Amino acid sequence: MMPSTPPGQGQYVVEMRENFTVDGAYTQERPLHDAAGNMIYDGLYRFSYDAWGRQSKVERAYRDSSGGLCVGSTIAAMKYDGLGH
Repeated sequence: MMPSTPPGQGQYVVEMRENFTVDGAYTQERPLHDAAGNMIYDGLYRFSYDAWGRQSKVERAYRDSSGGLCVGSTIAAMKYDGLGH
């Protein structure tokens, strides 16, 4: 017998953002990805990953006037045990 999965858990949704709204402002910025294919910036948040490709931190992020990526407050920090949980 397979254990039941609560609704919304164990399901992944992938989307490509081309023209989306950030805090009511229109932007055409595309998400940034690292060499491993992990999304590292989506126009609103910066995502960090550990050496095993697991998400380790989510931070608010924005572009400064010169286009550089600036990081703000930490939204979430994840830790994993030896079994990857």
